[in-house]
Amino acid sequence: MSEIKRSPEPIDRLGHLANEMLSTLQRDERNSDVRAVVFLSDDERGMTAGGGWDSDLDAIVAVMIHLRKVFEANGRKLVIVPMSQEIHHG
Repeated sequence: MSEIKRSPEPIDRLGHLANEMLSTLQRDERNSDVRAVVFLSDDERGMTAGGGWDSDLDAIVAVMIHLRKVFEANGRKLVIVPMSQEIHHG
């Protein structure tokens, strides 16, 4: 499993790009009620950045709801099954 890091500041090119995208949105006061999640990837890694939510969990829930609606709009059903982080061998 890859190492996943969380940082309040951008740490690489993708992080800086995502931060600029969020900053552009937030510069206009008419967007004060807009929340966003930015997903970026290149050939080696991915980056997710979000702005406007009180917590990461709130942003994740919003993404799941949005994805469910996208699936429904395409005649599909998205089922999300929560899994424990523990791996049981037996």
